[in-house]
Amino acid sequence: MWVFPVIAFVLTAVVSLLGLSMFTKLRQTRAYVLLPLFFSVYIPCSIVVLVPIDLVSSSANGKSSIFYLSEEVRLVLWRIIYWMAFFLTWAVLPILQSFVESGYHSTAQRLKDSAKRNLRYQLIMLGSGLIGLVYVIVSSGLSISSIKSLLVALSHSYALVIAIWLMGHGLVNLPRRSWTEANPNDYLKGLYRHAISTNDNLAEIQNTYADVAAEILALHQYKEGRFEAWIDHMIQRVEEGPGIPLNSSNSNAAVQGQSRMRIDRNTIDEGYLSTLYSRFKIIRNRLIRYDADWQKLLYEASKSEDIIQSRNSHSLEFRYKRSPLPPKAAYMYYHVVQPYLQRGLAVIFLALSVILVWSEITHGTIVSIVNIIVSHTYGLWQQLMSSIFLGFMCAAAFSSLSRIRVFKVYALVHRHSDPSSMLWYAMYACRLTVPLSFNYITLISSRDSVFEEFLGKFINLTPLGKYFNDWLPRFVLVPMIFTLFHVYDRVKDFLGFGLSFDDEEDEETGERGSVVEGRELVKRSLTDASYRYSIRHPNVGKTTGSGSNTPQLPDDPFPSSRQQPPTTFARAYHDNSTDSLLSTTNENRNLPEESTTNSNSNKPGFLTNLGNKMQSTFQNFRLPGTNSNRGNNILPVWNDSPSTGYQDESDEDEQLII
Repeated sequence: MWVFPVIAFVLTAVVSLLGLSMFTKLRQTRAYVLLPLFFSVYIPCSIVVLVPIDLVSSSANGKSSIFYLSEEVRLVLWRIIYWMAFFLTWAVLPILQSFVESGYHSTAQRLKDSAKRNLRYQLIMLGSGLIGLVYVIVSSGLSISSIKSLLVALSHSYALVIAIWLMGHGLVNLPRRSWTEANPNDYLKGLYRHAISTNDNLAEIQNTYADVAAEILALHQYKEGRFEAWIDHMIQRVEEGPGIPLNSSNSNAAVQGQSRMRIDRNTIDEGYLSTLYSRFKIIRNRLIRYDADWQKLLYEASKSEDIIQSRNSHSLEFRYKRSPLPPKAAYMYYHVVQPYLQRGLAVIFLALSVILVWSEITHGTIVSIVNIIVSHTYGLWQQLMSSIFLGFMCAAAFSSLSRIRVFKVYALVHRHSDPSSMLWYAMYACRLTVPLSFNYITLISSRDSVFEEFLGKFINLTPLGKYFNDWLPRFVLVPMIFTLFHVYDRVKDFLGFGLSFDDEEDEETGERGSVVEGRELVKRSLTDASYRYSIRHPNVGKTTGSGSNTPQLPDDPFPSSRQQPPTTFARAYHDNSTDSLLSTTNENRNLPEESTTNSNSNKPGFLTNLGNKMQSTFQNFRLPGTNSNRGNNILPVWNDSPSTGYQDESDEDEQLII
């Protein structure tokens, strides 16, 4: 009987690796980073298999199932999964993340710095836990078991809040996004709205990167004593560039900036160098991230434009994408088959969302739909239905987690996510393991399972914990309403900072202006090869759109940087013609500003926006508009578009030995 469960767990491991490969290049990731990443993603994914097996095996007819596992085996699996997740999220991943982010030079210094950061964090958490310990002592008495129960309950409660919030967001956006992407016109309009802010982010971070690179290059004259190797390493990383192609003006901005930079020799110490290098790594990662966002937007926009333009010729050839289908068949697929498939998927997602929300609100009653379905099925069918419901809960939560951007510090991008962001997201994905499992089991009236016996008694140790776990899932409507009416954007606009989701749209203020401006920006980037933000493709500016006789091109939105040889900082750094470089930089700084759209001039009131949201959601079911919020855009001194490519820390002088 163990053969089928093993196959299921192996397939889950394959899915986990494929998921990781979507956001990073596995071969270029260090082993000491990749291994914890894999387990942190595999553990929450494995509950889609283990929880249904646990429920079926605990039922009266469980032994007849081909996925049956004995109680002893299930208990061992749950212990391994829980305690691995606990130590990964509270010890291993935080220390490893701080190690990756540290700006110190040697491995020993980076480990020491990481330990200091996490010690402060753990002391804060310990102080918070003392309050809970007092409550546990009063309600249950003091013992080793009660202390362990406190750790389990506090960790679970913290993760349950995050899980409910993320799941509520995903239950709205999964069906909405699938429905919107079925219509290339609506999807393209959304890309146009995002183009302005995406391009502005790239322009801003380019200037910031040049400033930090200039400060590091200015340290060249202070290479002496015990900091010489450290400064050499920092300068070498700057000269190598950020891993994306740069033109001469990009490099010259940093090189000439260092000649005007004045650094007090007395300020150069370990603290200054570590802070500077850590800031450089963060900004470099952000530059790669924003560049990848921009290139992906251009790629998706060109694809949607080609699909729309093919309506007249009934023949579809992509400018920057190779299709395995002939032009006529490609037209039929993208205009007929794919839209119906995506809309059908959106309807299925919507039905699952309604079922889960209703079951969360009514769990513990006879009208809970999940309870009715699971309780009246047996064996393989019960396991299949449990896997579908729990899998969709995980998909909603993980989809929201992967799209959230935390204060512009952590974000996931296609194939080019930095290790620090990957570790942060993996840590929170792993924290969702227990709350998602326990939340699903609470939807079923018969909770007979090893998981309930192993962790349920600790989670429900106190009356407060029992009521908390019983009532909090009913508030899943709160994040759903916030997502439906874009409250996150209102809060972020009010505060000026905060969390944001990639699939969240801004207000519809100035919709026409932002769409028109975004369309012109995308058009120039797709047709003008000399433009600093053009799409990186050998045929940019040479194709005429769908139906042309152009050859089919590689299916890669992020082509190799060899198509445009990069100008490294080293080449500019050793260039003697500083006067010409300086004049070029100043000319670029004095370029005229592009046209901007100020979205705050005629901003409608709250009731008007609310009415627009309700009409947009329930009548048209399409993505709402966005604010350009562009203000006065300052053009960067960097003069050409780079390629996306995350440069891993694989060339560090010292390696951590496991």
